[in-house]
Amino acid sequence: MEVDASNPDFSRIGIPGGLGKELDEYEWTDGTPKGASPRAGFFGNTFLNDVNFGEGNTVNRLYLKGVTLEAEDRAFRVDTIGYERPAQLAPIRDKISLDVPRMRDVLIRNPMVDILDAVDVDVDAAIEGQQQMGLAAFGGA
Repeated sequence: MEVDASNPDFSRIGIPGGLGKELDEYEWTDGTPKGASPRAGFFGNTFLNDVNFGEGNTVNRLYLKGVTLEAEDRAFRVDTIGYERPAQLAPIRDKISLDVPRMRDVLIRNPMVDILDAVDVDVDAAIEGQQQMGLAAFGGA
């Protein structure tokens, strides 16, 4: 699936992640939760309308090219944002830019790397659609 960074289909590309506890119970650094899903939930609660992430919720996470957003007289460097429905992104849609390489790495490359390495297939070449010969080519028929 090709992602158009200028007009992404937010209903298809959010990375789901669950929150096992309330946001304030996670470890924090520099005024935000450390983990990706808690941080996305925190930024969703801070910058989006009709969002209240907490324990037991699933956050659809986007990775963003770092952007500074302001809320309540405070500026945050936002690298991820969480939402439940694409329409919730409307207040910041014109201020954010999707980090497509990072999304690709988290969704495709990282989960596949160990498996494909084990059968001598280059992950990056596979993602780019290059044909390769792995262990399967040497199996008996």
